[in-house]
Amino acid sequence: MTGLTEAVPDRAANELLAAIVNIEQVQPNLFRVKDGSNQVSYPADGSASCLQVEERSFWFQHRNRCIIDLLDRFPPDGAVLDIGGGNGFVSSGLQQHGHTAILLEPGTEAIAAARQRGLAPVIHGRLEDIKLTTPSIQAAAFFDVLEHIEDPTSVLQHLRTMMTDDAKVYLTVPAHSWLWSAADDSAGHYRRYTLKSVQAVLDGSGFRVLWSSHFFAPIVIPLFLRRTVASIFGVKSNASSRRHDHTGGGGFVRQVLDAVLGREQRYLASGHRLRFGSSIIAVGQRT
Repeated sequence: MTGLTEAVPDRAANELLAAIVNIEQVQPNLFRVKDGSNQVSYPADGSASCLQVEERSFWFQHRNRCIIDLLDRFPPDGAVLDIGGGNGFVSSGLQQHGHTAILLEPGTEAIAAARQRGLAPVIHGRLEDIKLTTPSIQAAAFFDVLEHIEDPTSVLQHLRTMMTDDAKVYLTVPAHSWLWSAADDSAGHYRRYTLKSVQAVLDGSGFRVLWSSHFFAPIVIPLFLRRTVASIFGVKSNASSRRHDHTGGGGFVRQVLDAVLGREQRYLASGHRLRFGSSIIAVGQRT
């Protein structure tokens, strides 16, 4: 990842940065929230583990493609604040596709990885600690973040006060409580979601759901067997098995996965919804 050309913040990014009163620039295009906390429900080695597999992972790649399609169908009016965006894999993908994205991440190692990716601008800190001169956020995203938050409604309500009229929020979350496994425990998850619970938390926070769907339908059964059932019988995963889960083992299996997930992506991009899948993707609008 080193040696990549650093992105150049555009006008939308600079306007949002200028509205944040309690950040300081510590390096070119790297900002830090003053007097903030970096405490989150996320494993200390979580970002490093993701970094090892992101570039080769069918899961991260498919999620990125579906997220980009979602933003193409429901375009943001300004910069997307990628809240808890980890190593910047999604933000980087959005920028490469022409969207303006600002990474907001509390993890020090993740910030370093995002910088190595050439991502800019990057803010080191949490949403809860940011102070604005006036409501200025036109779009925000929680990509596999809400499940790490004990009270997501409170966080979304706080976000709403920082947003402009009709601002959009994009999210992905893990689905189905019956898919819970030791992986959820170790990842610091509080819950897995349903389409109804996603709508409930958005409605309760002052956002109207514009569109939502399950995705990752082809991996539900494998996930149930490899993680949920394994957890019931006390089978523990290791780094090798986790890498295998993300790469599909390569070869023919990976080709099949890419093919069926590509078909799913095209189906969702056309506006259709899936009622089954291991994750949920949604977009809401501030009311």
